[in-house]
Amino acid sequence: HEKIRNKKLNISIIIMSYYRPKHIAEIDFRNDVKVAVIGKIAAVGEKSFTLDDGKSKAEIAFEKIENLNLSAEAEVKPEKFYRIFCSIVEKQLRADVVQNLNAFDVNLFSRTEELYKKSGV
Repeated sequence: HEKIRNKKLNISIIIMSYYRPKHIAEIDFRNDVKVAVIGKIAAVGEKSFTLDDGKSKAEIAFEKIENLNLSAEAEVKPEKFYRIFCSIVEKQLRADVVQNLNAFDVNLFSRTEELYKKSGV
C-alpha cells in the first residue's frame, strides 16, 4: 500500500508544480506557485528585470550564475520577447527559466488567445 500511496503523491506533486500560463494581472500571489508569462522586457537591472505583457508590468528577480559563459544571444535584452517560467517566492516572481521568443508573432498569439477564450478552453 505504501508504494501505491507514494506513486499517487509523486503524481500529485508533478501535476501541482507545473507552470501555469498567465497574464501578469491574473497572477494570484497567495495561491499560485509556478507561472509562465510572456512579454517584452521593459528594463533590465542587476538582479531583476521588468516584463511588460501589454496590459501589466511585473518585476522578476533572477540570479546570475558566476563563471557561466553565455553567448550574447542568451542574455535578456530590453525590447525583446521572452517567456519567463517563474516560481512565486515570498510574493515575488523569480525566474526559473527564460525562453527567448525572437521569432514570436505577437498578433498570431493574441488571436489564438482570443479563440481559446471564445471556445471556453
